[in-house]
Amino acid sequence: MKYIKELSLILLTIQNASHILMMRYCRTRTTELFFTSSVIIVTEIVKLLISTVVFCYQSGIKKLYHETFNDIGDSIKVIVPAAIYVIQNNLLYVALSNLDSAVFQVSYQLKLLTTAVFSVFILKQSILKMQWLSLFLLFSGVALVQLDSASDGSKGVADGIVQNKVIGMGAVLTACVMSGFAGIYFEKTLKGSTISLWARNVLMAFIGIIISFGGQWFYEFESINEKGFFYGFDYMVCILIFLQSAGGLLVAVVVKYANQLLKGFACSASIVISILFSVFIFHTYVSGLFLVGASMVVVSIVLYSKFSPTKIKKEE
Repeated sequence: MKYIKELSLILLTIQNASHILMMRYCRTRTTELFFTSSVIIVTEIVKLLISTVVFCYQSGIKKLYHETFNDIGDSIKVIVPAAIYVIQNNLLYVALSNLDSAVFQVSYQLKLLTTAVFSVFILKQSILKMQWLSLFLLFSGVALVQLDSASDGSKGVADGIVQNKVIGMGAVLTACVMSGFAGIYFEKTLKGSTISLWARNVLMAFIGIIISFGGQWFYEFESINEKGFFYGFDYMVCILIFLQSAGGLLVAVVVKYANQLLKGFACSASIVISILFSVFIFHTYVSGLFLVGASMVVVSIVLYSKFSPTKIKKEE
């Protein structure tokens, strides 16, 4: 398809930025606050539908059951990343309830560092010196952003909502570790299996729905029974669900039609967009120290993507 690479990158950039901004907005507005678990469940259902449609379009509906549920042993392996992603998504809502979207967007890029570390220990991959330098630059940039954020105190009020920055940052760091491990575990599972990516996504979404429903029933049964599953839902929450569901699909398209460097540019651009819109929408104060730290993070992402081993091998 003509221009699909450019279009997918533009859409991924917009999705990354708008998703974070929408999550922050939906968690800090003064209307009835929805149940995070309900949003995650509906998101997984949408992912399941999208993945099923794409798989059936590519391979036909007859192969769906065979590739997703025929091999029980292989299916069990997906439970680990599926469970981690459910917990991770909950942590992101906790983080964005306690951190400005700009601070969150920059800090969450530490998942690049955790992914690199897990790739070395689990996949036994080698990291180039320039990549280690970019990871050090990434860590330093996030440290500067956190230093600037901590100067305002560990607790504060933003948009009329009380937020705890210690809890927010703790949620971000935990989510980064989970994201790194789940991503590498998922990659290792895919390499040792003949099941297609979309079939794996169908299975992960299905398991994610079961885990999410189980967690909601265990922790929020009384509240859900009293207020209803869709309490606090409106068109803004529906947009949030759409943006969150579209993320995985866009990443798959970018990986297929673009490359790691362009994906890095898209991620960096989304950080810049998030910061700009945070200033205008949420009236976030951006200091010089924050801008220096954010710039270091953006540069580190581009450097890490540019000097990926796959790119170096192609050039040799």
